[in-house]
Amino acid sequence: MCFLRPIAIRKVSINPPSLKRCSSAWLPRVQYIASLPRKLFCAMSAPLNEIIYEEDFRKDVHDLPGKVQDKLGLLVKILRQNPFDSRLHTKHLGPPLQGAFSFRITRDYRVGFEFTASHTVKLLIADTRGNIYRRLLRKR
Repeated sequence: MCFLRPIAIRKVSINPPSLKRCSSAWLPRVQYIASLPRKLFCAMSAPLNEIIYEEDFRKDVHDLPGKVQDKLGLLVKILRQNPFDSRLHTKHLGPPLQGAFSFRITRDYRVGFEFTASHTVKLLIADTRGNIYRRLLRKR
């Protein structure tokens, strides 16, 4: 169990007091007006994920446009904290690619990844949304 004590400027209770699930810890449902967003407190309580970059992924990132590479760098930091963060738009892939996931870099680019252990994420491929699923099928 994790007992986080956020940096609170002011505390505002919500009636009735109840519990809210935050990763692996139950926290009292109290809204904090703090210097950091509540999502970050939840992410800090969970262990960080280890990221493994496969060789194909590294080659693909080198071929991406500069702005897309910059955004991918930010998204990998989010992925390390929480692979299912809403900013990633993570999708579980269907039967031919069962066990694989993808997240969105931009409207046109995606990253294919899989979990190799409970807190280990293996980044497989980064490509356009038209090509990534075909390439993932060939890779398996």
